[in-house]
Amino acid sequence: MDLQPALSYLGRVLEVFGIASLLPVFVSWLAADGMAVWFIAMAIGSFVGGTLLERAFKKDVLTIQTTVTIATLSLLVCGVLASIPFFFVTSPVNAILEAFSGITATGLSALEVTALPASLIFWRTFLQWLGGIGLLAAIFLLLDSPVLSAHYLYRRGYDVVGNKSPLVRLRNMLFLFFGFTALGIVLLAAAGLSPFAALLQSMTAISLGGFDNGIPGSAGVNVILVILMILGATSFFLHEKVLYRNVRAYLYSSELRLFVFLAVVFSVLVTLSIVSSPDALSTGIFHAISALTTSGITIAPIVGSSAALLLIAMLIGAQSGSLGGGLKLIRMLILVRGIPWLARRATQPVESSHDVRAGRTTLGDPEIATIALFSVLFLLILIISIILYTLLGLGPFEASFTAVAAQTNTAMSVNPIAGVHDAGKILLIVQMVIGRLELFPIFLLFARKVALHRLKEEETREYNYKSQEEDAEKSPFSFFG
Repeated sequence: MDLQPALSYLGRVLEVFGIASLLPVFVSWLAADGMAVWFIAMAIGSFVGGTLLERAFKKDVLTIQTTVTIATLSLLVCGVLASIPFFFVTSPVNAILEAFSGITATGLSALEVTALPASLIFWRTFLQWLGGIGLLAAIFLLLDSPVLSAHYLYRRGYDVVGNKSPLVRLRNMLFLFFGFTALGIVLLAAAGLSPFAALLQSMTAISLGGFDNGIPGSAGVNVILVILMILGATSFFLHEKVLYRNVRAYLYSSELRLFVFLAVVFSVLVTLSIVSSPDALSTGIFHAISALTTSGITIAPIVGSSAALLLIAMLIGAQSGSLGGGLKLIRMLILVRGIPWLARRATQPVESSHDVRAGRTTLGDPEIATIALFSVLFLLILIISIILYTLLGLGPFEASFTAVAAQTNTAMSVNPIAGVHDAGKILLIVQMVIGRLELFPIFLLFARKVALHRLKEEETREYNYKSQEEDAEKSPFSFFG
């Protein structure tokens, strides 16, 4: 494919990233930690490099492949640039791990928070928040992809404000994200945290990152963090419905109801597994929600059989269209509902077609097959990673927990990341990137149709469809078409 449009849009991303990189400069000046010059250098380099790319390459119509390429390149390039300030406090591998752990909103860290200057604590937390914005934009721009299995439901299940223009819908999601962050800051400050601590914890929780900011919490603070994690793990398309006064949509969401059910089940099971520990109930509920939302924030060490329960919750993951990772609830629901479908497909003629009900939505054979393919690839990469971690010296359970945590972008860990071999840390970075991109690049290899889309000045989008077959029909999975 032609990389020129992708590189041009990458330039714009780097310009925005460069401007955002100036925020830690003010924190550094206030804390007098001597890191300001490095943030300034990183910001200038990012902005100048982005400007050169934007001017050197010509923009063109955004295809699905181009959009995925932009998302992938942006994540990789910004991750490398974001690691520059960390080079002055740790090894190169740890620096890159810390940056990618932040920008993918994973939160796995090989560094002690007490040894970090204030500006770096803010920077890695801010990276999680920026990664959340980038993920929302990627989800929105890739909704029309026929290979994006988690989002097939948006056309028939979530699209209740389809008369709104694409840019309005994107602004709605960003408005909600900023609003939730501001709400968290206000509530956490009211609960007794300092303004700076409230800012750090709010950005961490709403972006479903899990970095330990070294801020002690109280019962009230923990309740607020749980609320923010649930907001971040709920589909932003459901949140959008509230803006249009369609509150009933929450009640009819099969994913949200499934999330509530699983949250109760895992909270009870985790509590029972640590019943002899102090504050077992509050710790059990907090850790169950943290794992199921793939945030990974912890308030106590993970011990005993609770680790196995949390591993399962992490693997299930949050809702599609949210900031969470994992297989996603809707995929799990469809896979379970798809067992009878598989039996029918195996015993009846190929020409026959069977649908599967997922909540209030009906899915056909192509959608179910794509979701199954995604899940198989996801689990295959996970199994390979577990094997590699065991070869690098981790025990079977520690390797499994580490692999699941990285690929689901969850900060929970049963073994210190600092003790992992450098090759294992590189594997962690690869898994975090794969988990954040949700295998979009891999799925493009299987795409037979590609939706072309463009945002016009009138805030409308045109579509054209390419196919390897002549006179192919328009893809039934278009979101705005």
